[in-house]
Amino acid sequence: MKQILIISILLSAISAFAAKPNLAREFFTERCNSCHGAVSTDLDSPVLYGQKKEYIVKQLQDFQSGERNDHIMLGEMNEIAKTLTDKEVDLVSTYLSNLSPCDYPPKDSGFAGDVKAGERISQSCKKCHHAWIPGLEVPTLYGQKPNYIYKTLNAFKLNKRKNSDEMGHQVKTISETDVRNVSAFYGVNMRCTIDDF
Repeated sequence: MKQILIISILLSAISAFAAKPNLAREFFTERCNSCHGAVSTDLDSPVLYGQKKEYIVKQLQDFQSGERNDHIMLGEMNEIAKTLTDKEVDLVSTYLSNLSPCDYPPKDSGFAGDVKAGERISQSCKKCHHAWIPGLEVPTLYGQKPNYIYKTLNAFKLNKRKNSDEMGHQVKTISETDVRNVSAFYGVNMRCTIDDF
């Protein structure tokens, strides 16, 4: 009888584990897909496919606390994040981090910038944004929408986004042209085609 009980518990655990990816996919499709899924290429919302889990968790928590204000969708993410439980934050961040960034459909946004100049500027970003260091709460930028990067860097420059003192410090001396060029560089380079990873 005890063996049957143990086997039953193990089977339930395996079943729950197998169902979790489906649950996460359904949650993402219902709650997040319209702004962060493959249907959102025309929006300025960020690409989250393959983004670091630690970074996604921190951003959702910062939206919940008000440490980060949503400058892209005019506060909508703050309201959405407040409805999420800790389990849902973990579920969706794990799901997104396990997606391939190359599954997000690339699209020419028409963003104007000097990619070669942006590559030179990106050398100063390498320490944090190129290294795939577990636990580091900074995003990878390769393949991100250039307009999103551009707006985000300017939000840090203008002190509209305040949930990273380091970024606020780093962008203060960057010119408007450099912001545009480095945004263009990251936007045209998909992470799965880059050797740094």
